Amino acid sequence: MHKMLLGVSMGLALLSGIAGCANMGIQERATLLGEETRAYRKAMRWGAYDLAHQLVRRRDGSAPAFDARALEGIRITSFEITNREMAADSVEAIVSAEISYYHVESGRVKTIKDRQTWWYDETTKHWYIDGSLPDFAAGLK
Repeated sequence: MHKMLLGVSMGLALLSGIAGCANMGIQERATLLGEETRAYRKAMRWGAYDLAHQLVRRRDGSAPAFDARALEGIRITSFEITNREMAADSVEAIVSAEISYYHVESGRVKTIKDRQTWWYDETTKHWYIDGSLPDFAAGLK
């Protein structure tokens, strides 16, 4: 009886350890998602659009076209991440943000809501936005 209880206890301990390792991976990805979304927010906030664009990748690994000239004159006054939800499989996340900005020629502040789909690349061990940088010009028309 003692041996059977010991076996069951060891089995449960092993399963707990495996579950702990799985949760640790999820926790590490969640932490990395937070770090990379903050890096993206800071790059956008300070007008380093080329740096922000480095976090934009399609799932096949390719980067969408980037036209730095389209962002000339755009100044972001605030960039607030309003929500960050990671999927249960911890390889996709939806990040919502509210961005206030203006173009230096108009001076009118506009606010857009930006919904980003982030995905985790097992090869590079980084999160990327599946999409593009926000279309600020559309909000200025």
